[in-house]
Amino acid sequence: MLRDCAEQLADVFTDIFNISLSSAVVPTCLKTTTIIPVPKKSPVSCLNDYCPVALTPNIMKCFESSAFNTIIPQHLTEKLSLLGANTSLCNWILDFLTGIPQSVRIGNSTSSTTTLITGAPQVCVLSSLLFTLLTHDCVEMHSSNHLIKFADDTSVVGHSKNDESAYREEVQQLTA
Repeated sequence: MLRDCAEQLADVFTDIFNISLSSAVVPTCLKTTTIIPVPKKSPVSCLNDYCPVALTPNIMKCFESSAFNTIIPQHLTEKLSLLGANTSLCNWILDFLTGIPQSVRIGNSTSSTTTLITGAPQVCVLSSLLFTLLTHDCVEMHSSNHLIKFADDTSVVGHSKNDESAYREEVQQLTA
């Protein structure tokens, strides 16, 4: 329906997104997510045999990509502010990343809803950008180490023969 009516709905959705940005509030109904466990293999023998798939409102699909569960919204908006992002945008991103209602549905049964306090919505295009901005200042402290950054992850590779102390310090600093 959205594709077939795109021309008629474009102005309406533009208004919704502009009002959301100017008020720095994302309507809760647009952030609500339902997690559906989908079997990775058959037969299923344990919980690890399932892959969680997030069902988000179709209108939010324009922001979709991957899950980033380590984003702490307040830390991100502080970094964005230091990078020069305006206060209104920082407040909108903070609202976008907080108060996300989430439940799990298996068959006809749905769990009670819990509200997330960290992370970005699963399968969200903004998530990779926000994670990249959050980790932009993560750089190597020691020349024997190398940071490898991915859209949703960062790895430390240490180059040492017998002394792992620089590597361990690097990992500890990255974690902090």
